[in-house]
Amino acid sequence: MNEAIQELLGRFGEAVQEWTQVTPNEVRFTVSSVVWREVAQYLRDAPLWQMDYPADLTVWDTGNEFWLYLRLWSSVYNHNVILFTAISREEPRIASLATLYPGVDWHEREMYDMYGVIFEGHPNLKRILLPDDWEGFPFRKDYVAVPSGDPLRGPQPVD
Repeated sequence: MNEAIQELLGRFGEAVQEWTQVTPNEVRFTVSSVVWREVAQYLRDAPLWQMDYPADLTVWDTGNEFWLYLRLWSSVYNHNVILFTAISREEPRIASLATLYPGVDWHEREMYDMYGVIFEGHPNLKRILLPDDWEGFPFRKDYVAVPSGDPLRGPQPVD
């Protein structure tokens, strides 16, 4: 895995802001959001990595920014890679990975639905859990919940 790590660091340079090898089979990289998709594609396609399975993709709101977490697994080498990147809360945009890893399609839609993260280039970015007319993004730290006494709207009749 050391050769693979050095190859990735050489290719992406300062765009890799931090990295650590947690175990012999797991490494974590914090990368610039500008190269998020490029690094994910490299990890999928590079012979020394072959990260062919997206095990998890999620986001969390720190109050100041959003952090994205992508866990990839290689069925060839039995290695895990975790990618982290930060994006702005004011302009939460990042390149979609859905065309690289079709399994993240609904993960990205859920993050859009709950946090308002815009995945640029996503083939079908729309709400997946909440009604289309829902206002706001309920997992954001600044989301204002419905005041007590006001019932949430339920299913609406279809005309």
